[in-house]
Amino acid sequence: MAVIAEGTLNEADCVDAKWLHLRRPAVLAFFLFYVAAADLIMWMVHAPWWVLAVLPPLLVATLVMTVPWQAKRAFRLYKAMSERFSVDARPEGLFFRRTNGESLLPWDHIVKWRSNRKVLVLYPTTNIYHVMPARLFADSAAYEAFAKMLEERVGCAA
Repeated sequence: MAVIAEGTLNEADCVDAKWLHLRRPAVLAFFLFYVAAADLIMWMVHAPWWVLAVLPPLLVATLVMTVPWQAKRAFRLYKAMSERFSVDARPEGLFFRRTNGESLLPWDHIVKWRSNRKVLVLYPTTNIYHVMPARLFADSAAYEAFAKMLEERVGCAA
């Protein structure tokens, strides 16, 4: 079959994918609970008022700085992410071709998928995902057609 997407990932793609991965109700609920619990503990130990006011924004800022740092670090450590790759759709699944190997991801092995305007992620498990940036597709129509094909073969986006 014809190549659907082809190119090389960069750090920005990995950061976008990490943010998309973290955009889940359970993760957001846990983080909000964490911030509220930290504020409650500070109130219980009679911390000064400014600590109660500064702590939530500080925790949010830490998250906003840590997520991109972790994604960029993972990109630099995992050399295969910076190799050129291509993906084509076959009746049995998605065929990935890289410099150092080839693999088939069967349609029934894709547990879920999600996308936004920048990146699409495919999940063979709940915490491992393949990154497919929109910029690697021929155009936005090809990106949307791929998302529609995933919806037909795998189901609606998570």
